[in-house]
Amino acid sequence: MKSSTDKKQRLLQASMELIEEQAFDKTPVAQIAARAGVAKGTFYLYFPAKAAVVPEMARILLDKQLMAVKKRETGSVDALLHALVEESFSLTKENRALITYLYSGFAYEHSFETWDAIYEPYHAWIADKLRAFQASGHVVEEEAESLASLAVGVIEHSAEAQYLSRVRRQSEEEAQAAVYRFVLRAWKGAV
Repeated sequence: MKSSTDKKQRLLQASMELIEEQAFDKTPVAQIAARAGVAKGTFYLYFPAKAAVVPEMARILLDKQLMAVKKRETGSVDALLHALVEESFSLTKENRALITYLYSGFAYEHSFETWDAIYEPYHAWIADKLRAFQASGHVVEEEAESLASLAVGVIEHSAEAQYLSRVRRQSEEEAQAAVYRFVLRAWKGAV
């Protein structure tokens, strides 16, 4: 069983590397398989089509981001929000080409329900943190899942505008500070 999991992971890693290097449409399955050290047919044992790697790659990136946030001190609203903002900006900066592709890849083959399923563990973990802060009176009494989802959306949009857009209006530090202040006001109910 470990061998099949290893092969799938190698195929995903090879897909991510090749997309970063040369774009998805220029990457044949045979090249992905060769990079992963498996036969071309092995690819199709795990993925029905090349586009099927898209949600898996998105899941890998979001899991990586969640693990990075969990490693940080998140015992206060401020610490949680700093971790979310800084890790989102860092991941987006490091994975610009891949994230750009993932958005376009989802537009062709996948639905919003797929995105929602991928984000569910991330949103749920943040919502649990927010509920604890609500219990101690540090966050407004709104639906925690909505507060988590909206915060992630605003933070990611800000990071993507910073690194994926051709127009930069602020420095990285200014962009992070602006989105931090915005979400903090929403969470704390400040006007």
